[in-house]
Amino acid sequence: MSADWAALVSPTGIIALWGAILSTIAVVWNIRRDVLQRADLRVSVDVAMIGSPGQGIVANNLLRFIMTNQGHRPVTPVNVGGKLREPDTRRFALMHDPRWGQLRTLGHSETATVVVDDLSVLNDNLDCLWVTDSTGKHWKASRASMRQLRQSPEWGRHQPGTRTTRSL
Repeated sequence: MSADWAALVSPTGIIALWGAILSTIAVVWNIRRDVLQRADLRVSVDVAMIGSPGQGIVANNLLRFIMTNQGHRPVTPVNVGGKLREPDTRRFALMHDPRWGQLRTLGHSETATVVVDDLSVLNDNLDCLWVTDSTGKHWKASRASMRQLRQSPEWGRHQPGTRTTRSL
């Protein structure tokens, strides 16, 4: 037993123990960093109008997607869309109006807004709305914003159609 203790207290043993402790700390730190510093896009949707000083209301009854990157990695949204409920479980993409917002890469804490002028998807057959990023991940709109959207006066007032939607 004293020979094992002597080997551990030798300079080589102390350096080996110190190396094992530091490498364990480095591995734990890298795992923590990768878990905490990932992309995290928050999406909310609502019905909006656009106004301008001196001109009044420029556009009304627009479906607005507000995207905020709350993660530490950049996210590049490429389109907005959603999915319909049973029995027609189609996915669709909505064509946004570039005059009212552009899709762009979002860094940490950056926000972008995209506006769609087609409210025909706002009916009881709508399951969810989302933003798709450049990796193909769907970032769904929050439940709270979908609940508020379902309670808005525009919900169900427009005929379902595919005027500016594209099936995926």
